[in-house]
Amino acid sequence: MRPDTRIATILHTSPLTGMRMDVAEIARTIRAVSPECMIIVDGIQHAPHGFLAVADYDVDAYIISPYKAYCRFLGVG
Repeated sequence: MRPDTRIATILHTSPLTGMRMDVAEIARTIRAVSPECMIIVDGIQHAPHGFLAVADYDVDAYIISPYKAYCRFLGVG
């Protein structure tokens, strides 16, 4: 992470290990170094199985894919 970083992505839950990331804490750390950085969270694996508090994460986008919750193939941000 550098002060001139403009875009960062966070994987909320690993599709391989199931390990969950502390999105709010990671976002706070990113903002401390680069306040203008756009933060995008990949919540595709997490959203159908875990609790979401997107308003508490201080991120710019949280991306999910409803097909993971047994619906049609499409993405939502």
